[in-house]
Amino acid sequence: MTKISKPLTTTEVKSYKPQSKMYKKPDGKGLWLLIKPNGTKSWRYDFRYGGKNLSISFSIYPEIGLKKAS
Repeated sequence: MTKISKPLTTTEVKSYKPQSKMYKKPDGKGLWLLIKPNGTKSWRYDFRYGGKNLSISFSIYPEIGLKKAS
């Protein structure tokens, strides 16, 4: 059973700090915010195509904010 996460808030997105390893925070339905050790935050979308799990990175935060990314 797939766990559906609650949508991120702008306050949460702004508050995430870099750590020694990159980590991701789900927004639900395949959208993720990836936080890298250098502080870069990027939007990623996970999806299935042709029987394979794929992921695409489509922008950097805050260039594209949470509202547009969703």
